[in-house]
Amino acid sequence: MGVPFNAVQTLVDNGFEWARTQVTTLSFPELAAVPPSMWGTSGLGWKEGYWSCLEMSAAVLQEAARAGMRLQVGFFLSDGPANAGSQPRPAAWANLDDAALAVKVGEHTRSVAAHYKSLGLNIEVFEFGSECDVRLCGYDLAQLVIPPGVHWESDPQWMFDNLWVKFVPLFKAAVQGVRAVFPGAAIMLHTNAFAYSPDNMLAKAFYKQMIDAGVEYDIAGLSYPYMQSTGQAEPQPYFAQAEFITTIETIRALGKRVQITEFNYPAAPAGQVKTPAAAYPFTPEGQAAFVTDFAHAVRGMVERINYWAPDVFTNVNGPGGIPVSIESCGLFESATQARLAMAVFNRIAEGELLS
Repeated sequence: MGVPFNAVQTLVDNGFEWARTQVTTLSFPELAAVPPSMWGTSGLGWKEGYWSCLEMSAAVLQEAARAGMRLQVGFFLSDGPANAGSQPRPAAWANLDDAALAVKVGEHTRSVAAHYKSLGLNIEVFEFGSECDVRLCGYDLAQLVIPPGVHWESDPQWMFDNLWVKFVPLFKAAVQGVRAVFPGAAIMLHTNAFAYSPDNMLAKAFYKQMIDAGVEYDIAGLSYPYMQSTGQAEPQPYFAQAEFITTIETIRALGKRVQITEFNYPAAPAGQVKTPAAAYPFTPEGQAAFVTDFAHAVRGMVERINYWAPDVFTNVNGPGGIPVSIESCGLFESATQARLAMAVFNRIAEGELLS
């Protein structure tokens, strides 16, 4: 028999206070008919669509709530994972025009929120999209014809006029949907934010232009650049760069709270593509040092930092279940051994590093 692995309780015991999960547009009622503790033995088998579906996300939230964690939910607005590189529109919404799509988004967010509420869950934060700077729910910069001489990465007005304006009705509908059920919930817009436009000018402009367009939101959620991401190699450590600090300061000056919605750091070199700063090698010690110094760097500027996928480790979901580049960033060596960085979060929770 394998060793039982309860990531939630281990994380709570080590200072994690919030659970953040994301939900797709899919629902599988057969999962609701079986207690989550029996999903692995009930003969249901596995379907790809189960991942982060309505019932799966609800089960994660229920477990976290039982452990005393506070809850945050992100809407992918997609049938599967959505991120900076891919935001496909749900298949069932593919032929909707702009107006009908906004209506559908509002219906979806309200329905999901109502389901969570029916389970007695108190969701304090809802976020829309997932790193939605240049694409959202099928609207995609890559599909636009960019005229000669236009440099989108340094032209916020062109981005708004040609792309972000499409996002506005979706955000407004999503806000209306969740606040019909959770009127006091905080609303987050989650972007990729850093290191793809000069001095992060698009991230700064995005949040300002959403305010100007009448989108009601409370929190700017920013993803920190991943070491396993291809593309521009930003100077390391990025949290020490002036453009990182000024971006957060500029968004805060808009009157919005700021959250680092996703970040992690490798404890092993497998699958990583960027070169680390000398102080933060891809080792357990380097990972712990990075988390410590990162929390120091954002102290007093952000309300919270969320570690992405702390519960993964080699073959936790079976061989090949998780890319090795992600496994190396988890906070566990095995089901029974946490990495050194885990202890840092107790210090964060106690206010030593972040508050």
